[in-house]
Amino acid sequence: MGREDVFMWIEENLLGKTQPHTLILYGQRRMGKTSTLYQLVGGKRGKTIREYPGYPIYPVYIDLQSLAGCDMPEFFERLSHQIVRVLARRQINVAVPDSWSKNGSIYNDFDQFLDRVEDSLPENGLLVLIMDELEQLQVSVENGRLSDDIFPYLRSLMQHRTRMTFILAGTNQLVEDFWSIIFHVGISREIVSLDQKETEKLIREPVSPMIQYDDLAIDRIWLATRGHPYFSQLICHRLISATNLEGKKSKTITIADVREMIDQVVNEDDSHLQHLWNESSSEEQFVLTALAGHELAEESVPRAEIASRLREAPFDEDALHAALKMLELRRLVTRQPVERQIQRRLAQPGVWQPTLVSKDYAYSIAFDLLRVWVARKHPLGSMLSVV
Repeated sequence: MGREDVFMWIEENLLGKTQPHTLILYGQRRMGKTSTLYQLVGGKRGKTIREYPGYPIYPVYIDLQSLAGCDMPEFFERLSHQIVRVLARRQINVAVPDSWSKNGSIYNDFDQFLDRVEDSLPENGLLVLIMDELEQLQVSVENGRLSDDIFPYLRSLMQHRTRMTFILAGTNQLVEDFWSIIFHVGISREIVSLDQKETEKLIREPVSPMIQYDDLAIDRIWLATRGHPYFSQLICHRLISATNLEGKKSKTITIADVREMIDQVVNEDDSHLQHLWNESSSEEQFVLTALAGHELAEESVPRAEIASRLREAPFDEDALHAALKMLELRRLVTRQPVERQIQRRLAQPGVWQPTLVSKDYAYSIAFDLLRVWVARKHPLGSMLSVV
């Protein structure tokens, strides 16, 4: 279905512009980036963008993972074929080059192809090349399939092509230094979790009025997911399926139903939770277990307490700091400043004045579903016992 907030941002930065900036969407996986891009390319919601009066847009979606094994000639050949296919659906015909150079002039071949594409567009028409899973370019370069000068070449296209722009999408890795050559060319937006009001809308609207949620059920889903769209939809999908299959006379979902379904998700449908765990380094996994605490507990843990819980873990203070920083970047952990009250003696004998001084931070796992899963599947004692 896509993210309405992201559509509005794309509209603001794309529609009616004579030379729009490159747009960069980044965030953790399963946040709605790809579904939004699909809607932009061919969905009903994206039609108003594609057919904006006086400024038609021609979005071309490229899943870079599908090009993972390509060398340079094949990469640009398949990229060109996809552009040609999309334009042909809108009655614009452009020929693909018969062959691609292998002697270093392949960029010139692609430039000439783009010249023909731009000449074929209607007045004020704009080609939008949407590259999803952008990190795959780095992998392909490191594997020797693509040349590392593809990055400055793409940057050049972004800066100098007047009838073409890019929408780039990937994970939080795009904020790392490796991507600065491209990241700083465009306008970026991090795709984060929904707020509480948006989450309630996501839960209620698709099934209202046939099925209702009581307020406590909504609150429990919010606590479990903190607006993570994939996990919110996963829980709701299973709740709706269970309600329909059981043929309940009451079509109201209660907090008891939600608790039971969360338990099932943790035990039986945890593939993406497992994926988040597998993507974490060993140090990050230890930090998550230290933060998870007991399964029924919910707490923010001061940094000093995290270090104390992990005093037998096989890494030092610097590694702990790096792990916390990376988990926060990946939006798996949140932090809050910790204020400690310190009494200060005033000039008068026996008189003290309390002063609040922020000394450090306390950390917690970003959403309760992940915290419960870690506490149940990877308790700290078991992790430390195998060190």
